[in-house]
Amino acid sequence: MIFLLLVQLAVLSAQPVLGQRVRRPTTTATPKDTVNISPPQDSLVVPAPQGDIETTINYSARDSILFEVDRKVVHLYGDAKIDYGTMELAAAYIQIDYDLNTLTATTLIDSTGQETGTPVFRDGAESYAAKRIAYNYKTRRGRISEVVTQQGEGYIHSEVVKKNEANEIFGLHNKYTTCNLEHPHFYISAGKIKAIPNDKIMSGPFNLVIADIPTPLGFLFGLFPTPRNKRSSGVIMPTFGESRAVAFT
Repeated sequence: MIFLLLVQLAVLSAQPVLGQRVRRPTTTATPKDTVNISPPQDSLVVPAPQGDIETTINYSARDSILFEVDRKVVHLYGDAKIDYGTMELAAAYIQIDYDLNTLTATTLIDSTGQETGTPVFRDGAESYAAKRIAYNYKTRRGRISEVVTQQGEGYIHSEVVKKNEANEIFGLHNKYTTCNLEHPHFYISAGKIKAIPNDKIMSGPFNLVIADIPTPLGFLFGLFPTPRNKRSSGVIMPTFGESRAVAFT
């Protein structure tokens, strides 16, 4: 009996000790890479916005180069040259306007009063020479003044020519003739002409002019095929002895 009482006392005295046992909290080691909250390095690289200029405009001039910083305009004087991708432009004077994305080329008057440096524009297989050339290198559209173009076996004398991105030519105040003289003996006079190289020429109302005398022969609409021949279509390049203003040989 005394033995049972001793056993019960021993059990009761041991319970508070068991109840006071402290359990240490378990900790899980954090992997080293999870504490790095910064994004990967390549995700911080932001590509530069694509501007209007697709490639570098290379330019040079023999006499001088003037850069207007506030207007973003460059003036090239004397044997000026522009190289922009497949496009080339050469003239006595060229202006680059980076705000308007335009190139303007003209002749200059020398000490004798003569025009020099006829602008010559080349874009791939197309070539133009005229008194004044304005070209937008973003839209690939141009405006050419006082120019003669060859289309098939014929020639188009135009006061103003506009060129679109498809190389189609739109002429204003035109003479269309097969005579290769600077001042043709005969021609078709048309206010507006559209020429598709190596294909056809279309005009509005026109009439035939012979020896500078207008005739009643004409029509409300003209369509003239211009198939490809051995000579490439384009602008007749100026040579010595002919008028540089119209760039005709």
